[in-house]
Amino acid sequence: MDVRTKQERDFAYIKPSLFIPLNELESKIDELPKDKLIVVYCHSGTRSAYATAFLKQKGYTAENLDGGINSYSEIDKKIKKY
Repeated sequence: MDVRTKQERDFAYIKPSLFIPLNELESKIDELPKDKLIVVYCHSGTRSAYATAFLKQKGYTAENLDGGINSYSEIDKKIKKY
C-alpha cells in the first residue's frame, strides 16, 4: 500500500499497489483487508513506518517496506528515482 502523496504516486509507483495517502488512512481504514498482509511504502520509509504502526494498532497485519520506493527502485530499475 502506497501512502505517499498523489504527486509522488503520479511520478512513480510499485505495480500493483493500493493507494491511500497517509492523511486519508484513518478515514479509509475499513477498505483494507484484515485477513491479508499489507506491505506499506512511501518514499524513504518514514511515513510508511507510521502507517504500519497505526495499522498494527488497529489489528491489521502490516509490514513497512524498509527504505521505501527509493530502495525498491534499486531492485526494479523501471521505477523512476526522485
